[in-house]
Amino acid sequence: MAFGPKVFAWIELPNDAPLNSRCIIIPMHKTSRTDLISPDDPKVLQFAKTVRMRLQQFRFEHYHSLSVPKVPADVQLSSRALDLYRALALPFGADQVFCNILAHLLSAQRQFQSRVLSATQASAVRVLYSLIHIDPLAPGYRLSGLTTEMKGDLASRGEPSRLNERKAGDILTSLGLTNRSRTNTGYVLWVERSDRVRIHEMARDYEVDGTGTNQNCDICKEIAASPANSTPEAADEKQVRSDQAKREHRERGERRERGPVVATRAANRRSKRLRSR
Repeated sequence: MAFGPKVFAWIELPNDAPLNSRCIIIPMHKTSRTDLISPDDPKVLQFAKTVRMRLQQFRFEHYHSLSVPKVPADVQLSSRALDLYRALALPFGADQVFCNILAHLLSAQRQFQSRVLSATQASAVRVLYSLIHIDPLAPGYRLSGLTTEMKGDLASRGEPSRLNERKAGDILTSLGLTNRSRTNTGYVLWVERSDRVRIHEMARDYEVDGTGTNQNCDICKEIAASPANSTPEAADEKQVRSDQAKREHRERGERRERGPVVATRAANRRSKRLRSR
């Protein structure tokens, strides 16, 4: 849990969609005014240092007395907007009026929030999400067909694109959908159940337009029945388990590789002892 808001300054947005989606992004532009003090002026730096020290003192004094502010009953916030609300409202949790206003503002500002997926990535998720519900048993989809569907989807939303199969393949790769192979009719994207679940999760986590819940879809029902899976804590835990599994798999591989070498060295030592005798 973040203790209050944190402010970052970047020359450009980081390539970290989860982080960007938990921020209120404020673009800043260079000014031609000459009466403003430069950010690296010693007076500004000293003032910033004083403010940081006071905020740190405030944190030490109130860390154990603060409680997580509740979300107003009439406001619906996604998991990432909820993270942002808690960080901003935590120092003011006792002021319920302020918290109510903040929650409504965050809910309203969603329409102004920068997209966490590019237009083409969102289109790929939207098209795959739709195809999965049209034909749930299809083992895969031809890349040429996906490209055509994505071009039509982007055109219907006024998004200019010069999409071809190569670019569509790059977009799928950026989304982690890499299970593709070449057939007599061209490249095919194969989608196993884990891929279908991932596409559903992306549609939910990135709030892709046109991907509402389908009551006849088992995966939609599973995701709707397990809201805890959408929390950042659950996502972090899932990532930790994944990293641990990868580490254990790598260690097993290293042990297998070391095994014959160790055995060979032991055999060489035994043969040397026999020869010395």
